Amino acid sequence: MAGLLSKERIIAPADFNRWLVPLASIAVHLCIGSVYAWSIYNPSLTRVFGVVTSAADDWSLSEVTWVFSVAIVFLGLAAAFGGKWLEQVGPRKVVVVAACCWGGGYIVGAAGIMTHQLWLLYLGYGVIGGCGLGLAYVSPVSTLIRWFPDRRGMAAGMAIMGFGGGAMIGTPMKEYFIRLFYRAPDFLGAVADVDLVTQAGRRFAEIAGGLQEVVVIGAAEVRNMTIPGPEGVYLVDSGATGVAEAFLVIGIIYLLVMMVAAFSFRLPAPDWKPTGWSEPDDDARPALISGKHVDIDQALKTPQFYQLWIVLCLNVTAGIGVIGVARTMMTDIFGSTLPGIVDTSFARRSKLQRSGCPGPVVPFSEHCFSVTMITLGLGLHRVHAGSLRALVKINTVKSVRASAASMTVFTCSSAKPYPMHASRFSGVASCAKPPRNADHNAE
Repeated sequence: MAGLLSKERIIAPADFNRWLVPLASIAVHLCIGSVYAWSIYNPSLTRVFGVVTSAADDWSLSEVTWVFSVAIVFLGLAAAFGGKWLEQVGPRKVVVVAACCWGGGYIVGAAGIMTHQLWLLYLGYGVIGGCGLGLAYVSPVSTLIRWFPDRRGMAAGMAIMGFGGGAMIGTPMKEYFIRLFYRAPDFLGAVADVDLVTQAGRRFAEIAGGLQEVVVIGAAEVRNMTIPGPEGVYLVDSGATGVAEAFLVIGIIYLLVMMVAAFSFRLPAPDWKPTGWSEPDDDARPALISGKHVDIDQALKTPQFYQLWIVLCLNVTAGIGVIGVARTMMTDIFGSTLPGIVDTSFARRSKLQRSGCPGPVVPFSEHCFSVTMITLGLGLHRVHAGSLRALVKINTVKSVRASAASMTVFTCSSAKPYPMHASRFSGVASCAKPPRNADHNAE
C-alpha cells in the first residue's frame, strides 16, 4: 500500500493531459467545502430527543456550534503543519489520509449523536474531521499550482471555487438525508386533551399508568419542524431527527468520493513545463512580482507576509463567524415575519409549481439561507484566492509552495461562530403580524 501511495508512483508521463487534474481537485474541495453548511445540522442536533422541539436533555445551540469552531481550528492547524509533509509524500497519500479523517470523522460524529455523547461529536467532526479538512485543503492547491505555473491565479481559483461551492451542493444533500431518515415522534393529542404534569421544569403525561416525558409545541414550533405536523403534545424519545443517519451516510459518500479523487492525482516531472511556456525573465516581470526565491523561513520574516495574513484573517473571521449559525439566523429573523407572505400556498401558486416541478416546497427562510451562503462564499474566496496567490508568489521555491498555501488556511483558526438563540430575535417576532388563521400558519 505504501508503494501505491508513494510520490514516485504518481509522476505523470510527458503526454499527460494536465486538465484532468482540476477535476480531482475540485471533487475533493466540493466534499470538504460542505463544512460551510454546518448550520444545517444545528436545528436537528438541538432536538435529538424532542425531535419536534428541544427537550430537557437535548444539547443547546451554543454547545453544538462549538463543534464547527473546533473543526475550523483544526483545519488551520493541519493545513499549517501539513504543507511540508505534502511535499515529502505527494498529494495522493495526503488526500487518502484526509479522506479517512473527513469521512471517518463524520462516522465517529454519527456514533456520538446516536449515543448522545457530545465529546464524540467534538472528537469526530471537530478534531478528526478538522484535520481532514486541512490536509485536503492544501493538497489540491499545491498540485494545481505545479501543473499550471503559467496560470497560478487560475489554478488557485479553481481549487478554492470547489471549496466555496461545497456548501451549495452540501446544503440540499444534507437536508435530503435528514428528511429521508426523519421519523416523527408519537403524537398524544392536543394540549386540552392530555393531562400534563410539570416536575423540575419537565413536562410529563400519564401513559399506561406511568409518567413519561413529553414536549408541547405551538404554531411557532410547527413552522420549524423538519416535516410539519399538528400542534399539541409529543412523546419524547419516540422519533428520530435523522441527523445521526445523515452523518453516517454523508461520511461514507465523502470517503468514497475523496478516495477516487486521491488516486486520480498526478504530479508533473521535475523538468516539466507547459508547451510553449518558459519562466519569464526578471526584466519582463511586473513591478509587483519578485523574481527572488524566498524560502518559507525567510518569508516569515518579511512584512508582506503578515500584511497578507492580516487581510485574510480579518476576512475569514467575519465570514466564518456568520456561516456557523447562518441557518439559525435566517430562521429566527425571517421565520416569524415572512411565512405569512411567502409560504407553501404562495409557492403552489407560482409558475414553477404550476409547471408540475416535482419535489418538496422549500420554505422562504431556506432560500434566504442559500442566497446568504453563496454571497458569503463569493466574498470570502475572492479575497482568499488573491491572498493565496500572493503568498505563493512570495514563496516561489517549489518545495515550500504548499507550506505557503497552508499558512493562509491557518488564519481560519482565529474565527469562531457567535452562539445565538431564538430569544435574541424575540423583538422581531413581536413586530410580526399574527397569522390569518391556524390552517394557513401550519402550512
